[in-house]
Amino acid sequence: LVRRAAAHEAHSAVAFGRLAAELAALGAPAALVARAVAAAADEVRHAAAMATLVGEAAPALPVAPRGLRTAVEVARENAVEGCVHEAFAAVLAHVQAGAACADHAPTYAAIADDEGGHADLAWDVAAWLEPRLTSAERADVEAARATAIDALPVVVTRQVARDRAAAPSSGLPTSAVTRDLATRFAAALPARAAA
Repeated sequence: LVRRAAAHEAHSAVAFGRLAAELAALGAPAALVARAVAAAADEVRHAAAMATLVGEAAPALPVAPRGLRTAVEVARENAVEGCVHEAFAAVLAHVQAGAACADHAPTYAAIADDEGGHADLAWDVAAWLEPRLTSAERADVEAARATAIDALPVVVTRQVARDRAAAPSSGLPTSAVTRDLATRFAAALPARAAA
């Protein structure tokens, strides 16, 4: 589980680096681009921290995809991966920080704080980018976010149950607690999206 988490953090580092480049190309404010660059650095640090927990070197960063995506492609991924998945990952990391073994809890606490900041970044990217899309593109992005919100309780409950079985000391919650957290989280997100 920890090895897989380290690899996931490495992939996230590349994704944030790509987002920073795409935001710059789309003319985003420099502060928004800088936050994406900082998020990429956070994820590199997370990957190294997770690898350290199992006594390994940090995983190599994967090769970034070539070419820049369109504004609507960036907005769609941001809506699903940032506004929904990254935001819930922060919630889950906070739970883990409170329940993991003493050796792992500080790492999860630091990651939780950073992931919360990444979720805020995603919503700020959405607030800047989505109004610049056509009405049809905005509807597409909103539909993708709504689908991710609706699927979240089932998807994360299944994933967390598998990961908890593989690493009982990781601090991951039970399936019932996970489903409740995800359901309440998903219920609150549409209001934030409409704000």
